[in-house]
Amino acid sequence: MRGARIKAIAISARYIYILRVRSRGALATILDNGSPQGAILESFFPVSVSAAPLPKDVPADIQAEFREAENTAALGYNRAASALFRSVLEKTLKTDGYAGAHRCGGSRWSNY
Repeated sequence: MRGARIKAIAISARYIYILRVRSRGALATILDNGSPQGAILESFFPVSVSAAPLPKDVPADIQAEFREAENTAALGYNRAASALFRSVLEKTLKTDGYAGAHRCGGSRWSNY
């Protein structure tokens, strides 16, 4: 990386690199077992997420919650991301005028 300042901290066969690129920080954990040729990138933070395109008429609060769900999923917190995506879906349906029952105890599901 051009212009990056790198500081390496050795922890046994594992190296943690603290990077500074264009005034932004990053953290990389690299396993090398004493050989740079066989180095494996174990983790890198921050995670870069490419955002899904959303229609322009999506309300700002729903869009913000959708982006939070995307970032949560990218970090691997799948259950939390699922809850956020469900909330986005419920808010979207409510915004679009859907008034049906969405709980199992509602009248629509009383026969099940």
